[in-house]
Amino acid sequence: MTTEPDKLAAAKQVFNNLKLLRGQYTSIATCDDQGNPNVAPIGSMRIVDENTVHVLQGYLHQSYKNLESNPKAAFSVCVRPKLFNIRGKFKQKKNEPLGYQVYAKLVHVDASPAVVEEEYRHLLRLLPFFLRGSFLKFCRKNLKRLLTFQITGVRAIGVPN
Repeated sequence: MTTEPDKLAAAKQVFNNLKLLRGQYTSIATCDDQGNPNVAPIGSMRIVDENTVHVLQGYLHQSYKNLESNPKAAFSVCVRPKLFNIRGKFKQKKNEPLGYQVYAKLVHVDASPAVVEEEYRHLLRLLPFFLRGSFLKFCRKNLKRLLTFQITGVRAIGVPN
């Protein structure tokens, strides 16, 4: 699978600017070594550059267990959660994606508190100032590892390839 620069740039914009307070989140899909799938919502995924995805791991116990035996993962996000107008008509512009999928492979795990804290500080900009203190407390208590993935492909959802 190849990664087109334009598609990656659009996906990066969407993934890195989620509105967590509006209920937007990313999903991670993994499989164990037997091929059994697991999908989990995450709010701590960030596309760093054209090759790298960072995820803070805390509650993703089954996903992390799967990644230990099978390093492949897929991330998914919906661009617009409201796809229908008031009359129930589907509203999507031609060739406008409904979202993006990013395919990746786990390449590094870092449990260093300094590295983990540096990463969750990137997420602070997604929250209003008055919530940042509570968010930092949550992160310090729950997010224990930084998972680094190498991007292997990007696909737009809902448009022809």
